[in-house]
Amino acid sequence: MNIPYDQIGILVFNLPALWLITYPQFRIRRWAYILGLLSEVFWVWTCIIHDQWWILASVAIYTAMWARGCWTHWIRRS
Repeated sequence: MNIPYDQIGILVFNLPALWLITYPQFRIRRWAYILGLLSEVFWVWTCIIHDQWWILASVAIYTAMWARGCWTHWIRRS
């Protein structure tokens, strides 16, 4: 049996990130960006093992957006 760890990782990190990004409380909502950034590791992994190189370009854009959210809501926070 071949367990799709890449897809499990996407499910575990990306779906909660998308749910949390709409959460009304800021202190909980900002965790969405951390989870989203963690999910990008699994997106890169799945693109590499399935030879989906064009999707990897969009993964780079999503990674930049999640990283910007981490910067805005965790590092630069005033």
